Amino acid sequence: MSLPMSSNYSLDYNGDMCVSKGLLMPLVGQWSTLLWIRIIGYLLFLLYLFLGIAIIADIFMCAIEKITSQTRKVLISQGDSTNPPEYIEVTVWNETVANLTLMALGSSAPEILLAIIEIVSSGFKAGELGPGTIVGSAAYNLFVISAVCVVSIPNNESRSIKAIKVFAVTCTFATFAYIWLFFILSVNTPDVVEVWEAFLTFAFFIILIFVAYAADKNFFSSTGKDFTQVDTGPAHMEFFPKGKITKKTLAKFLKEIHKIDPNLTAEDAACLAATYLFDNEHHSRLFYRVSACRWLSGSRTPFPHLTKELQHVYDLMKDNLNQKSGKSRTDGSIALNTVAAEIAHEKDIAVVQFAAPTAAVMENAGYVDITVMRYGRMDNRIQCLVETLDRTAIARRDYKPIKEVVTFEPGESEKVLKVEIIDDDNWNPDNVFLVKLSLLEEETESEEKTVAKGRLTVMTVTIVDDDFPGIIVFGQRLITVEEDVGKVIVPVLREQGSDGRVEVKWKTVDGTAKNGRDYKGGEGVLVFEHGVIRREIEISIENDYEEIKDEYFEVVLLEASNGAKIGKNRQIMVTVTNDSDYNLVMNKLLKKIKKERSGFRLHRDRWIEQFKTAMSLTEETDGDGDEKEGKGSLTFLDYFLHVLAFGWKILFAFVPPTSIWGGWLTFIVSLILIGVITTIVGDTADSFGCLTGMKPSITAITFVAMGTSLPDTFASRTAAKLEKTADNAIGNITGSNSVNVFLGLGLPWLMAAIYWSSKGEKFIVPAGDLGFSVALFTGLSIFAITLILLRRFMPIFGPGELGGPAKYSIPSSIFFATLWVIYIAGSIIQSQGA
Repeated sequence: MSLPMSSNYSLDYNGDMCVSKGLLMPLVGQWSTLLWIRIIGYLLFLLYLFLGIAIIADIFMCAIEKITSQTRKVLISQGDSTNPPEYIEVTVWNETVANLTLMALGSSAPEILLAIIEIVSSGFKAGELGPGTIVGSAAYNLFVISAVCVVSIPNNESRSIKAIKVFAVTCTFATFAYIWLFFILSVNTPDVVEVWEAFLTFAFFIILIFVAYAADKNFFSSTGKDFTQVDTGPAHMEFFPKGKITKKTLAKFLKEIHKIDPNLTAEDAACLAATYLFDNEHHSRLFYRVSACRWLSGSRTPFPHLTKELQHVYDLMKDNLNQKSGKSRTDGSIALNTVAAEIAHEKDIAVVQFAAPTAAVMENAGYVDITVMRYGRMDNRIQCLVETLDRTAIARRDYKPIKEVVTFEPGESEKVLKVEIIDDDNWNPDNVFLVKLSLLEEETESEEKTVAKGRLTVMTVTIVDDDFPGIIVFGQRLITVEEDVGKVIVPVLREQGSDGRVEVKWKTVDGTAKNGRDYKGGEGVLVFEHGVIRREIEISIENDYEEIKDEYFEVVLLEASNGAKIGKNRQIMVTVTNDSDYNLVMNKLLKKIKKERSGFRLHRDRWIEQFKTAMSLTEETDGDGDEKEGKGSLTFLDYFLHVLAFGWKILFAFVPPTSIWGGWLTFIVSLILIGVITTIVGDTADSFGCLTGMKPSITAITFVAMGTSLPDTFASRTAAKLEKTADNAIGNITGSNSVNVFLGLGLPWLMAAIYWSSKGEKFIVPAGDLGFSVALFTGLSIFAITLILLRRFMPIFGPGELGGPAKYSIPSSIFFATLWVIYIAGSIIQSQGA
């Protein structure tokens, strides 16, 4: 449909001028003569502005988080000549005060600024868009967000508001705020706001803060004890008390997760530890709102991002903590040695050694295999020398000697040499010879070492005569293992014969190491088949990750069958020592955890970090600002949102980082930018409403209110799912609604009332649609708050304000949503009839 156009105005289908006379819009004349194109264009532009507000609000709230997280030291003990003074760190800002001031401002800044800018830009005349947006946002927050949160709780769980006294205060003030609005607009001085009325409206904001603070501090309780606090249930096993992570607490955590999956790498362990710390930390509503803003812009949210496999391990660990009444041990090797291996592989050197310290071979076997292993650096060519040495076995009588240079080409990790065994028809006792590994002279004299010897550089080979049943003995008297080995292998030898099948009984005997606590022992039977001269007993070692360890137990051979005898060496001591790389491994894990946790930070301290964040898709940076690969899988929606928000991200990356002036400079600059974008939102919303035939009051309570409150919806839903209480989900709604009225309307109305009073005139605020909207919302909010309280105190609901059985949570959600529909429909009918 073609419409008359000019450079200064355009006409809608009713013939009314729709060019906004706002501060910044439009910059040029209308760009299309087709009405529907202009409507779609304004709608899309309005949505894009809401996205921009969400992104700059993210930065604004990061500044608030920086400001409110400041701490100070409090002396709790003077100390004496032997003990230094003891201090504790406490936050400067009280949480309740912070929620009702800076954090409420961060959440509601667009609505509040819209009301202030609208009045100032119109020459201190009352408008409809600002007040309508505040009332519409209040309705959306109370009805829609409650409807979403009540059904967002997983597994029929319940969430209750913990700070119920503060909630009662803010709930009372929220209801009073809208009754007060109706009173001054429609009852006391209809269509006029006096200076004293505006002053009281603003003063109620200060009163609210003091009363809520008093309730938070239990000033209204004679005993000082809050009997209405909700018990959130028994706490899980606390691996990291008070959020402190040390080598000892980390060791406790590692022990638990390796019972579930012994093969976890250091990176996996660090990621799970950081996730556990995150889940057991307190997060403010501001944290969840920032997360929602980042999700809407395609940025990486400050939550743990686990792979499916790690999430499964983590869920199993949480299930174990929920179900266990006591601690039990499970079999399975501990994988801390995986970390030690990673450290060894990081060294730029190749290591060579034998695969085993001993070998036994039958005299008639023909030969024995000698395996040389290589690990560490694998991309170079190395050589070593392997030679045999006589002991009781004599070269060329019992075996054929070797002296060979072994060459490993790049990528080769194993070489096998053969030593020929000489068989005779005479009975002889078991004979022994050695195989020695050494480096070539040029390798030892080289300044730049490329190869080194490992621990196993001498191998003992036993030649066993095969004409008698044999004598059963341990291969050695003492075995020393590190506690991260997972299991100890105890070799049992059959000497001086291997004829027939022999069964050998054995058992473990406790020393300082206890069966079931430090190792898994007991009794057993070892079977030597005919011709077999070596068997092994495997005993699991439990790793308690203690830094100092020196415990032992013994293994004893009891008796043998089929004529075989137990030799003198029938008892062996197993000593369990501390991990040799304990401190190195733990320090490396602590560093990895610190890097993982840096991804949960809300704010960036340097401009370079801000630009990296802006330009990277769901990026994650470590504590040094270096980018590292995220673990979450990217979807089409991630790419789309990132591209859509890219311009806003780059623009707002120029905002000063929170490290300057303790976050206050970021606070000021981002607040100014929110004001600029809000001004454009007001102009665009006016034009959009005019083109569609909607009055500004209806545009305010629908499109503008929903656009500014959308991040709060996602924030509350996430908080409902992750938090143990309902405080961050719905507990702050009433407080935010109170602040919106007292600050968002009280301040601009006070300015306008003083302005008109100085001219001897009245500040005119037509009640009209606003008065009806306020009255309707106030009546409906009483029903909503009543249901919230019923859900808290009636057992059939859970009990809890959120969640509970689906047969009650779903109808509750429908009820809240119906209240919002009634509010919108009633406001539209009133507007059309006015």
